Order: sequence, then structure tokens, then C-alpha cells
Amino acid sequence: FSNNNLLRHNHPSSPLCTTVLIEDQCRRLNVGWGEGKVVVIWALFEYLFFAIYLFMTWTVLALNVLVENEILALPKDMRARLARITSLIEQHGFEGLPRETVKHLDEKLWELRITGRDGISRAIYVTATGKRMVIVRVFIKKTQKTPKNELEIARQRAKEIR
Repeated sequence: FSNNNLLRHNHPSSPLCTTVLIEDQCRRLNVGWGEGKVVVIWALFEYLFFAIYLFMTWTVLALNVLVENEILALPKDMRARLARITSLIEQHGFEGLPRETVKHLDEKLWELRITGRDGISRAIYVTATGKRMVIVRVFIKKTQKTPKNELEIARQRAKEIR
């Protein structure tokens, strides 16, 4: 390729630009193109991994049928609010949520705070590999503090996640 082609194809997703970046990396490491095949393969792997990771979206799942039934037991307005929050997470990630919507509980457990006309409820979840959010417990909250038995149920269920 000529220098003119380099100037026209310098977008990071362009294969030519990737090749130029790898050649620059080899020069910086003082490794020749022929000797640096491992470096080249590693650089391509890193490039592809981060390109794919940036475009991955979150997936929200209920752990099992018990959790699905807990969601269905919520009042209609709270179910709608939970559906809206999980939709925002799937579309924009957690950055798209208002700050007061998510709270860290302990270790791997987090909660989504859901309010409705009939009170407040919580959906306790964990995050898993592959940008998965797995809801492990849903309940209507009746006290100021999250009950210990609800946290214990969530911890036990979270152990099932791989």
C-alpha cells in the first residue's frame, strides 16, 4: 500500500490501520515482523477482544422459575417499573440508570430499588461473566433495612450461578 492509502484508511476498525498499529508495536518492542508473529497474534487478539467487548450489551435474567414467580407476584406498577429498569440496563448498561436505583449490599449482591403506588420492592441480583445480570430474589420491602433472611436466600441462590 502507498502512503496515500494509509492516510485514507486510518480508521481504527480498518484492517490496514490494525496492520500499521501492529507493525508499530513490533518496532517499539524491537521485534521484526517475521520474528514477531506471536506479538502480532496477541495484538490482534487484544484488538478483537476489546472491539467485541465494547459492543456487548447486558443480558438480564431471572435465576429460575421461583424468581420469575416472585416477579409475577409484584403489583402491576412495580412489575412495569422493574421491566423498565431492566430494559434500560440491556440497552445502555448500568450507566443509564439513576444513581439511587442501584445499591451494593455485600460481596457480590446488589439491589435494584423499585418504588410503586403500593410501596417499595427490591430485586437482588449478581453480575456474571459475559455481561449477565442475574436476578436471584425479588420481594416487597416492609421494613427500613433489608431483612437478613432475604439476604440469606439471595446468597444461597447466588451460589447456583456459574
